[in-house]
Amino acid sequence: MAWHALGASCDSVADRYEERFVEELDVKPKDRELLVAFADATCGPVVDLGCGPGQVGKFVGERVPFVATLFGIEELASALGSAGWS
Repeated sequence: MAWHALGASCDSVADRYEERFVEELDVKPKDRELLVAFADATCGPVVDLGCGPGQVGKFVGERVPFVATLFGIEELASALGSAGWS
């Protein structure tokens, strides 16, 4: 696949990706534990690179409110899903 076609290819599965993974942390207690430990050790802004639908950033932002600034960066606008990224 050519690099210029990558975006279109990812766009074509973004909805299905979100359906499958947006609630993945609900069944991953160790991942949640690691994210809370990460946030506890963080004193500055948090950047979620390749955030997809934003499930990780949303978890950190909702459950660890002392993270003052949270950025989600995603190349594909179609992947920015239901987590509230804009």
